[in-house]
Amino acid sequence: LALCFEETKDFARAIDLAQAALSIYKEAYPDEPNREIANLYIALGGCYSSLQDSNQAIESYGTALSILREIGKESPSLLAAN
Repeated sequence: LALCFEETKDFARAIDLAQAALSIYKEAYPDEPNREIANLYIALGGCYSSLQDSNQAIESYGTALSILREIGKESPSLLAAN
C-alpha cells in the first residue's frame, strides 16, 4: 500500500504506511534480517529522496544495505530470489 501512495506522489502517506509496516515486520521478525524490511527501507529512501530529505534518504538506504549484506552473509541464495 505504501508503494501505491509513492506512485501517486503522496510521499507523506507512503512514509507513514511504510513505517507502520516496518513496525509490524520488526515485531514479527525481531532477530533476523528480512528482505521485506530491507525493501521497506528502500521505499522509505525513495520517498525521502523525492521530498529532498537527503539525510533521511541516506539513512534509509544505508539501513537497507546493511540488512541485505547480513542476508547475503547468512543465505546468499535469498538475495537471488524475486
